[in-house]
Amino acid sequence: MGLEHIEIQLTVIQGQGLVAKDKNFVGKKTSSDPYTEVWCNRKCVGKTSTKNKTLDPVWNKKIMFKIKSLAPFILKVYDEDLMSSPDLMGAVSIPFPTNPGIITNWYEIPADSAKNASGKIEVKIETNFITSQSLIRGNEFDLAGSDLVQIGLAWDMVRGKAVDLDVSAVAIANNGQVSMPDTVYYGNTANRNRSITHSGDEREGDEVGDDEV
Repeated sequence: MGLEHIEIQLTVIQGQGLVAKDKNFVGKKTSSDPYTEVWCNRKCVGKTSTKNKTLDPVWNKKIMFKIKSLAPFILKVYDEDLMSSPDLMGAVSIPFPTNPGIITNWYEIPADSAKNASGKIEVKIETNFITSQSLIRGNEFDLAGSDLVQIGLAWDMVRGKAVDLDVSAVAIANNGQVSMPDTVYYGNTANRNRSITHSGDEREGDEVGDDEV
């Protein structure tokens, strides 16, 4: 069994006690216009909306993405400024959960993550580990009616010589006979309701990853 990818749904729920960046009419800093960016593997995977004139924003923003390997989540909180670049209000690093499931926690914003950084952020993280099975002759797998299954066949050329293997899904009717209209292979790339599809014939074995799916 191998890890294919990890599905993440990260919800930035709210913040409390964030640093004030914007001045009022007497020149005192009393509020901010905060929004949060979510980063993973050095990429911004989503962000919240901006909440105006508050230090206790409620976002309830769900961000869904996939990753191939475990990595921490970085949440960067900014004060939006239409007249200049946004000001960083603080950043939080959240370790990746070690087990699949749902966790909801408050995370303190480190004081040294931005100038005068303060406050905390509430975050909900849902993870789903998608794994693949290595098939061996005689294996049986029970599938629920809602399961989506992908079967990949991969092979490599030997000494540069092309090798042709084929993957197929044989459909058995209620009477125990093979149903050819619903049997999927390189010559029939979809069954009648298209619930099973085939990627097409690969005759060399020189593709990266799966050669036929």
